[in-house]
Amino acid sequence: MKGKFGRTYKLDIFTPAGKRITIEPPLSIQFNISRNTLDSANTGSITIYNLAGGTRNQIYKDRYTTTEFWQVQLFAGYGNRIHQVIKGNIYEAYSYKQNTEWITKLEVYDGLDAIQNGFTSITIEKDTPKQNVIEQALSDMPNLIRGVLGSPIEGKSARGKSLIGQSYEIIQQETDNQAFIDNQVLNVLGNDEIIVGNIIYLDSSDLLATPRRRETFLDISILFEPQAAVARAYKIESLDPIYNGTYKIVGFTHDVEISSANSGKAITNISLNIGAEGLKERI
Repeated sequence: MKGKFGRTYKLDIFTPAGKRITIEPPLSIQFNISRNTLDSANTGSITIYNLAGGTRNQIYKDRYTTTEFWQVQLFAGYGNRIHQVIKGNIYEAYSYKQNTEWITKLEVYDGLDAIQNGFTSITIEKDTPKQNVIEQALSDMPNLIRGVLGSPIEGKSARGKSLIGQSYEIIQQETDNQAFIDNQVLNVLGNDEIIVGNIIYLDSSDLLATPRRRETFLDISILFEPQAAVARAYKIESLDPIYNGTYKIVGFTHDVEISSANSGKAITNISLNIGAEGLKERI
């Protein structure tokens, strides 16, 4: 629990015209973020209370306007130590009045623009490196950058073929569904591969419940941990020996309220995998 006082946040919204709208305390906010290494899009639900009318009126998006690119970056943490907890695109945004309060809701999908609007049409020859196919499809996906490409992109095409369709579906097909988008970055990793970076250590005083072990997986519930990042190393020490070890973060959720009026909830649930044969770092 060391240093976990003074929750704070900064929310940046970029309109299709490129205007930046920044929202910060003392306005109250709630967010529920879900990020994982699955092939489905990471999601975020953000609620802001009592925005000024002029700002509210600028933040509106119909869910059916798929070509409008609204980008969101939410940073949160403690004191002057904040981390990006989600970066994505607004799927839907609207405001309404409830009793005396104005409520603004944002539904956010990570990589939404790239998934919806990426289209690839290529013909490849036999023995074409799989990595070439992945990078071509990636280049066809707007507002997405290349991350870490691990073992699932190794090898060559066994035969010549034509690939036509949504770029993300082609990437999943070619990598056996081992690609994922996190904070608008495409990564492809095997189950036992992690991204090189700082190891996150569990502070046992943050635990909100007893960890739950399932074969090589471990689920833990802790105080809001803004440093959590998927496919990174997470180390547990000084608990029951059955829990201790270095794990891969395969998914997590944040359920957090930040308000000057009350303390509110601040929970992170993390799903970890220790790997069947240990973990391998990839750059």
